[in-house]
Amino acid sequence: MSFLSRRSLLRTSVLGLLAGCAPAMWPQSERGGYPRPGLRRGPTADSVAELMDEISLARACTVECAEAMPEQHYGFRPVAEERTFGQQMVHIAESVRSLFEVFVQDKTQPTFLLSEAGKELVKSKADVATLLRESFTYVQRGAADLTDVDLDLRVQFLENRPFSKGRVVRFLLDHATYHRGESAVYMRLNGIRPPRYRA
Repeated sequence: MSFLSRRSLLRTSVLGLLAGCAPAMWPQSERGGYPRPGLRRGPTADSVAELMDEISLARACTVECAEAMPEQHYGFRPVAEERTFGQQMVHIAESVRSLFEVFVQDKTQPTFLLSEAGKELVKSKADVATLLRESFTYVQRGAADLTDVDLDLRVQFLENRPFSKGRVVRFLLDHATYHRGESAVYMRLNGIRPPRYRA
């Protein structure tokens, strides 16, 4: 067994102490991780410019899904409990616009009274694609009138919880992605290749 001098022991103890404590001295993000180079430190706020870009992308991806599915499969549903493909698309169009109107624009009455439980009215593929374009375009134009300060304003949202308006916009985009993801399975089950998702 080798003998450690007092100086060597002290040096290894100090280095060990620093190694153990150093992570606690580094700034951590709110999620517990450490910031990567190039990322902003501290709380990040939504910006209208970023949301406009996300809305534009969601519009393109959703309309592409609606157009990729042949009209004869718009009445397809994988199981009885699910909406048909056409109803999924109508639900996206209705909810995107109505949520924006009520919770971001503070309207008392939305354009669409959200028809849940698979009761969405589907007229034709062309009608559904037009409805999607119009709803997302409405949100794009409405978002263009917002300021970054507007996005921080609080509203009572799901389960009467306080959400910022920016978070509401992100929710309605996430909700659209959720249902668009379901529709991709509908397409695969009918031998249709879904449009490529992009970010």
